[in-house]
Amino acid sequence: MGQDYSKRGKTNSIETFISDEIRKLGINIPKAWSSFDELAIHDFRVSLKKLRAVIGFIQKYGLSKRNSGSVLKVLKPVFRSGGRLRDLQVNHQLILNYEKNLDDNFISFRAFISREILLEEEEFKNISKDSIQLFDELDLSEMLNAVREKEDEIQNTSKVFLGKTFRKASKMLTSDTPKNFKYHRIRKALKKARFVFEMNIGQNKNVMDDIAHLSSLKNLESILGVWHDSISLKAELNAFLDENKDMEANELEAYQTLLLQIDSDIEEQIFGFDDLFMKEYHWFTQFAYRLD
Repeated sequence: MGQDYSKRGKTNSIETFISDEIRKLGINIPKAWSSFDELAIHDFRVSLKKLRAVIGFIQKYGLSKRNSGSVLKVLKPVFRSGGRLRDLQVNHQLILNYEKNLDDNFISFRAFISREILLEEEEFKNISKDSIQLFDELDLSEMLNAVREKEDEIQNTSKVFLGKTFRKASKMLTSDTPKNFKYHRIRKALKKARFVFEMNIGQNKNVMDDIAHLSSLKNLESILGVWHDSISLKAELNAFLDENKDMEANELEAYQTLLLQIDSDIEEQIFGFDDLFMKEYHWFTQFAYRLD
């Protein structure tokens, strides 16, 4: 990226946290579209999610509106395309795992996913190049200066945000909302909460305690991440079957067996999540009142 924000801010400051993620994004996007390596795509997505979550939080609470809206707008297309590519890559690996576990092969479905990956790689490459150019043209110094000036306010507001996020997620968890929609919403909320919490760590006195709960939050996010991957695979498989309704009966039977296994895995993956969530719910709602 054109601007160098790597040496801004004191160690462990919120300004430094954001500057570091800007720097990482500048490194990870070109790596992602030059190789389409799964790890590179993953690293790019993590950097982008952190920036979107943190800048979105800062903008939402009116802590800094200088260029923050422009940043989110510029990053939106590459975020969507990168997410689709990442889902397809994960789906491809999952189907290989199912082939091994079920002692079967799903060559036609793998070929279907591979074609989708090739199409998405080309689109991602074009979109990410455009986004990087637009991002380079943004001057984020004003936003970072505003962050520095409101460091304490951002820190305390982030604690309130975390408490609200967990309370909303708790209500969603106990609601009559359809299960898939419910856990999808909770997953997105916890992901934002994790990145805002990471920004907050280093500013507090009880750092070791915070790190332990960050680990638990990552575990909750990981459970829902695995669940989401299976949901994504099932959707892709249904799309494939809709396009191939004339396949042989024995092949169709094999795919129906695969669908049943995926459904079973989805239920197993989410089992016990609610109890683990409630353990962290109590800590994070209390954390919201630990204002410095």
